Amino acid sequence: MVEGLVGGQWTPLYKSPVMRGGDNAIAIDIKFPTGMEQLRLKTTDGGNDANSDHATWADAKFTE
Repeated sequence: MVEGLVGGQWTPLYKSPVMRGGDNAIAIDIKFPTGMEQLRLKTTDGGNDANSDHATWADAKFTE
């Protein structure tokens, strides 16, 4: 999940589908809202408890 801090509140910007080992990477394109102060990359438990859940935010880039 990608969230942005805007006006003191965390706002969801993108939520990926649940992915599993062996799944292909996915590209995402997010337009950051005006006034965004911080960016947060979160990994959740996928809805089935928190055992062995992790994420790799490999090759992340910010462009204009």
